[in-house]
Amino acid sequence: MPLESQTEAATVLGNGVSPKSGRRGFGPKSIASLLARLGLRFGDPAVEDQYRAYFAEYAIYRTRIAMGLAVVTNAVFGIWDLTSASGGLMSTRFRYMVAFPAFAIFFAGSFHRTMKRWWQEYSVLFCVVVTVCMYHSIVLFDMETEFNIARGNGTLNFELAAIFGALFPIGFLYMVVGQAIFQLAHALLLYDHAPPNFYLTTYFSFQLSSASTVVCLIAYWRETVSRRQFPQFLARGQDDRPSSGISYVGDGYLEGSGEPVAKTTPQNSPRITISYRRGDSGIITGRIFDRLANHYGKNAVFRDIDNIPVGVDFREHIDETLDQSDVVLAIVGPRWVGSHSGRDRLSEPSDPVRVEVETALQKRKPLIPVLVLNARMPTVENLPSSLHDFAYRNAVTIDAERDFDVHMARLIRSIDRIAKKTATDSRGDSNC
Repeated sequence: MPLESQTEAATVLGNGVSPKSGRRGFGPKSIASLLARLGLRFGDPAVEDQYRAYFAEYAIYRTRIAMGLAVVTNAVFGIWDLTSASGGLMSTRFRYMVAFPAFAIFFAGSFHRTMKRWWQEYSVLFCVVVTVCMYHSIVLFDMETEFNIARGNGTLNFELAAIFGALFPIGFLYMVVGQAIFQLAHALLLYDHAPPNFYLTTYFSFQLSSASTVVCLIAYWRETVSRRQFPQFLARGQDDRPSSGISYVGDGYLEGSGEPVAKTTPQNSPRITISYRRGDSGIITGRIFDRLANHYGKNAVFRDIDNIPVGVDFREHIDETLDQSDVVLAIVGPRWVGSHSGRDRLSEPSDPVRVEVETALQKRKPLIPVLVLNARMPTVENLPSSLHDFAYRNAVTIDAERDFDVHMARLIRSIDRIAKKTATDSRGDSNC
């Protein structure tokens, strides 16, 4: 095959199109394109990462509430089994020795920090455990009590569980997987404990299928609406949620309104430089910049130092900018080291972010890593040798959700302490 034909075939295959038929295949790109058409994915991977990180915090709280309700519900029905004459011994033992501890472990595990990254998968795994426990409990109830699967009591429990699953604010595709798990378990239950006739079997299956369909449609509507609203949030660069009534007077905000107030630069305010990647953390960096500018004054915070005039050596520009800085903030997002395509940008000596951090380390400037969008601190193995010292810097975390104000207040206190220490050291040196 000629080289031109090979290149053309590789390009076509990369786009998910078969070179022989001309029809689109089922590669990763074609699936991503389909999800984008359905409103379930952003075309820009960086925006997709920011969307997931932004809504993860809200979703985690909702997931904890749902898991907590599952624990409470199981405990309440367990008490009813113990106090009621119709309660079965084996079902009660199973509830307290297996189901209740399993739900409680999942609820406790939802507070682990890895939940921010895997909360949807964690929710589906919880759905599997709930389904197994519910299936076994229903079988025990059918053996010991008047609870009868063939009369539809088992279907009623699966239907309630399917509707209860709507409390989990997971994505549409994950919701479909969860509802499919309920459908398969219900089909197995009807197969092992068949109703008296085919019409009842069809009716019970139709009931659960209708409930699952409604829940999936709600999940699809919820996700597509939130994704349509997210670009508006990016354009505004601020949170759409109403104010929680917290006073931000000390940080340049109107009391109870959450709105920033113009603030002049205080005397002897520290000069802060923010280093970041636009495609990695541009949106939340804008929020951090606004908060710092309203606290210290707009002229005290430098951003976009990569906007270098044409023909100017950016290394010299960065060097001059950092000479005037008292504190340097390195905003580390999920793609700070590289991208999902495998391109390690920090390995390139000409990478502006690498030059900024290297220069700050060489000048021994106070350098604070700021982790955003659920990013983790890079290890020495992920960094070039010139940036190894950066891996040992104590980092701060800034959440995009309800903890943003608390985390920003902590960062501002750290900057104030550094600025105070720097000023003290400078006065000490001048007296020598």
